[in-house]
Amino acid sequence: MIQFFKFFSLFAILLFGFSAQAQYRSQYNYIGIQGGVSSYNILTDNFNTTPQTGFTGGFSVRGGIVNSFDMVYGIDFYSQKFGIDARETILSNTSEVDMSMLAVQVKLLGSLVLIHKHLSLELGPALQLNSKLNYDDRNENYIIDGYNTLQINDIEEVSTINFNVIAGATSGFEHFRVFARYQYGVNNFFKPLNDETLENNGEEFKGNISMLEAGLTIYF
Repeated sequence: MIQFFKFFSLFAILLFGFSAQAQYRSQYNYIGIQGGVSSYNILTDNFNTTPQTGFTGGFSVRGGIVNSFDMVYGIDFYSQKFGIDARETILSNTSEVDMSMLAVQVKLLGSLVLIHKHLSLELGPALQLNSKLNYDDRNENYIIDGYNTLQINDIEEVSTINFNVIAGATSGFEHFRVFARYQYGVNNFFKPLNDETLENNGEEFKGNISMLEAGLTIYF
């Protein structure tokens, strides 16, 4: 995971350099620094999951293509969390166990300009690289709700490369905007679990990323 962050940090530097040169050619190219919160979950029929609040930060470059169309590309870092129902023993009451991971995304969004420099709709793909699932060591042997032997530590190996689709809107002023976006994971987040011999109740493990995020971007 550290190598991923080094790679994308280099990618970020290159983006900054490209945008800095573009500033001399077009007044519609801006570097943006952004931050916000997210509500993250995995949509699945295998487990009872609950969305939890995480945080995001990063930067992007917004460039004017034509009067009614911008392109937005950049990199974001995430601290993502969701809850999963489990119990300490087979006879214990169910409780919510916090699952978390770190992630980095590269996104490329087309932005339909509704009001020039003030309101836009955005749509596009994102490539996400993330760690495996983390949890409190005290919960590693908790039995997942709906199973007899499947434990929290059995499901930590998830897909570390994910492809998401992003749709959202941004509104504000030329150098200050708020954004709201929804992300959906196209691929199976739990696919690696199907390569292991785990209790699965006769069903394939399958789940998709679902994330709402909101925040603000300052453009320079």
